[in-house]
Amino acid sequence: MKKPIRALALILIITLMFSSCSKRDTDGTETTVPVQGEEGNYVSSGELGRVRLPVSVEDSLNPFFLKGSRNLSLVPLMFDSLYIIDDKYLPVPSVAIQAQQDGLSIIVNIKDGILFSDGSSLTSADVVYSFYQAKLSPSYKSQLAAFASVQANGEYEVVFTLSAPTLSPLSLLDFPIAKLDTADNSEQVPKGSGRYIYKAAEGVHILEPNPYHREQNDLLRSIRLIAIGETVSPVFSLETGEIDACFDDLSSGSVRRADAAQTSAALNNLVYIGINSNSYVLADRAVRKAVSACIMRSDISTRVYSGNALPTTVPVNPAKTSYSFFTDSTEDGIQALESLGYTQFTSSGVRKGGRGVLSFTLICPSENQFKTELSKSVANSLKQAGIKINIREMPTAQYKEALTAGSYDMYIGEVRLLNNMDLSEFFKPDGALSFGIAADSPVRQAYEDYVNSTISEGVFCQQFVDESPFIPLVFRKGVLYFTRKVEKEVMPIGAGLNAYANIHEWNVDS
Repeated sequence: MKKPIRALALILIITLMFSSCSKRDTDGTETTVPVQGEEGNYVSSGELGRVRLPVSVEDSLNPFFLKGSRNLSLVPLMFDSLYIIDDKYLPVPSVAIQAQQDGLSIIVNIKDGILFSDGSSLTSADVVYSFYQAKLSPSYKSQLAAFASVQANGEYEVVFTLSAPTLSPLSLLDFPIAKLDTADNSEQVPKGSGRYIYKAAEGVHILEPNPYHREQNDLLRSIRLIAIGETVSPVFSLETGEIDACFDDLSSGSVRRADAAQTSAALNNLVYIGINSNSYVLADRAVRKAVSACIMRSDISTRVYSGNALPTTVPVNPAKTSYSFFTDSTEDGIQALESLGYTQFTSSGVRKGGRGVLSFTLICPSENQFKTELSKSVANSLKQAGIKINIREMPTAQYKEALTAGSYDMYIGEVRLLNNMDLSEFFKPDGALSFGIAADSPVRQAYEDYVNSTISEGVFCQQFVDESPFIPLVFRKGVLYFTRKVEKEVMPIGAGLNAYANIHEWNVDS
């Protein structure tokens, strides 16, 4: 394929007219710093002071070797994928054109004419190479575990083979595509076909607009990457004026109060209460369902997560569903408990009757502020219904031991679900999240029927609510913090940590 004339003209202009880049220091002065291009030539970085983002030089910028969310949030800027995930958790073609599924085989046709940052064409060989790199990587191996293999079928067609029937497999194909043989080790920054190219020299890191990108690029909108140590909060760097935006997945367990603008960004993290089915009272599914109804999830979203969470009673993200089983009425739960015979109270005000006293032990890891505050919020909700919760905070290692031993009635859990809302680890007999779920729970069969498309998602969720093998609370989000000087609406999109989705449109006045 011939290189586009416009792209060649841009390269020529950049090479001839610029040999250094302008950098705005925090004191407002201008300095000139050379920036090394991909092929060793010095090229313009545009106005580096326009937008600044954090980068970890302690982590890799190879998407198949990186480990932290800081650099992971930069990946969509540099690399395309077969599909992107929209705000409804649906797969939208990007490099792909269309797909056809026949049993366990999925044929995906890819677009002709997409170019890598060196001007070479993206083909099926690059997709196959990237798939196998991603399948071994820390960031993508879980979502690709459902696939047994992929092979090229011509220059612009690939055939994926699933290991077993899988929910919405196209939703799992948002792994980054790198050029063949450019992503073999952690020191390499692979060639991608995304909007930006990574370049660095003499301690300066930038994302330069990719002149071969299929959408028009503004050459004045380069992004300066500011190296920030892993132990330093990028939010602090934003407040001190070193950077203009940063994404926080809130894995620290708290929302930072920052002197900056902010917006929520999707994470698909399900926060839930696990139930020990060996607890005599909680072995009754009607009791579990009533207890779930007594919990005020809107309070959890607002008070615990500062609004960065979506309340839910089912293990499917509410952003995806067109139905809702959600109600926030403790009174409904109380009525359900009374209909089950829990109409009496102990001297300390704890409801009893039916199978016994509604007093339970709830364990949670003590290091995470979200989870300790969540435990208190749940206990307070249930107290209003006459249910006593004895909270046991413990170090994570001890918490895991208690889970394995079954030494609890309830536990606070959190898991980042895949984009296809896979729940198999809850319902497989040896699943990593199957703590407390009875081996004969009918939801196990209902989930298998859902995966095999013999029942709908809505029917499965109704059966889940009726059985309540565990109690979903909220889907937690992350936060994108940004300077108030951004002269454009900031719009994170989809579920692929694409927090900086429209950064090419931002303008930050100094």
